[in-house]
Parts: sequence; C-alpha cells; structure tokens
Amino acid sequence: LLMLKAFRILSDSTATLALSALIIAVFFISPDISLGGDWYATASEPWRLAAYSLLHNRPQHLVINLALLLSFGSRYETSTSALRLLVVFIAGGIMGGTLFAAASAASGNTSVTLCGSSAAVIAVMCACQTDRRSGFSVWGLSPFFVPILLTLDSIMGLFGSNTGGSLAHIGGIIAGVAAGLLANRPSTGSNHPGHIIGKAERSGYSSLTGEERDILFNQNSTEK
Repeated sequence: LLMLKAFRILSDSTATLALSALIIAVFFISPDISLGGDWYATASEPWRLAAYSLLHNRPQHLVINLALLLSFGSRYETSTSALRLLVVFIAGGIMGGTLFAAASAASGNTSVTLCGSSAAVIAVMCACQTDRRSGFSVWGLSPFFVPILLTLDSIMGLFGSNTGGSLAHIGGIIAGVAAGLLANRPSTGSNHPGHIIGKAERSGYSSLTGEERDILFNQNSTEK
C-alpha cells in the first residue's frame, strides 16, 4: 500500500519529474554552466547562480540528489503546487550559489567552481518539512529535525575539503526553512471553501493543494 501511495504521489508530480528529467539530460550533455568563485565574473553572468544547480560531474552525486528530489519534491509539489516547488528549488540554488561566490571572493580563492543540485534539493527538503501543508515528517519527529541535522552536517563540512559545497548547503537550508515558515503564516480567506471552489473553477481541480482538497472533501462530507 505504501508503494502504491508513493507511486500515485510521484505520478501526480509533473514538475518534479520534469525537473529530474532536465537534470539527467544536463548530466549527459555536460554544458559549461558551473558557478565560479570569481564574484565579478559571476556578476557578469548572473544566470549561473541558478543554472549550476542542474549540472553534476559525478554519477553518485546525481543519483543521491535525484533520489532526494523525487522523494521530497513529489510530496511537496502535491501538497502545495508545482510553482512553489520550482520557486523553492531555484531559490535554494541561488541562495547557496550566492553564499559560495561571496565566500570565495572574500577568501580570494576564486579558482574553485560549484555544481550540483544539493543546495536546491536541500531547500525543497527543508520546505517540505517545515511547511505544515505537506504533513510530512521523518520518523514522526519534529519538522525541524531534518533542517537541524543538515545544518550540523554542513557546519562540520566547513572544516573539511568541501567548504564551498557546505556553504551552498547552508544557503539551501536558509531558503527552504524560510519558504516553509512563510507558507505557515495565516492568510485571510485563502482556505475558505468558496475561495477554493473559485480557484478550482478558474484553474481546474488539479491546481488545488492537498490541504485545499481536504477542505473541500470535509465540506462535502459535512453537507451530506
């Protein structure tokens, strides 16, 4: 049953699957879209702050990031929206890339480069945990368990050989937690059945989040 539920969630996650397919395609094409440590060069090509998140130079790195993206991304997309998933993914990549480039420029180590979806995927993981709409937790623990664990791991990584990558991870954590907490703010009338029905009429039932679908279902059950 759990496998069937996971397959159903994944099959409804169009943006997650499309993003994963794009990452796989970029891996085989291997374009020069990595992010360099030269801040001035980055300023002249700002698109690299997001594009580097699609590039992987090691198969193991690719497989791990894809597994995490498919697991957390599909759940986050179906409980919120495809647009929110993409926004969080891109924001995590940009925040991670910005911290990496700024730290590299400050240290004078401008010869290093950054690639990989880790910061972007970590942002999705943290948002999925802290956004109450996803209702997803690891082993039933606190929503902040994963962000805290990732933060401790990233801090330890700052003293290892992948300092730049660890800084990027921290950027992803910040972006993901911020997205989740902002989504938890109460919004006036957004969860009212009338508002949800109007949204469904305008954009279709598939545009509704998991929470909005539950509200409609409970509303119909009450009326019966």
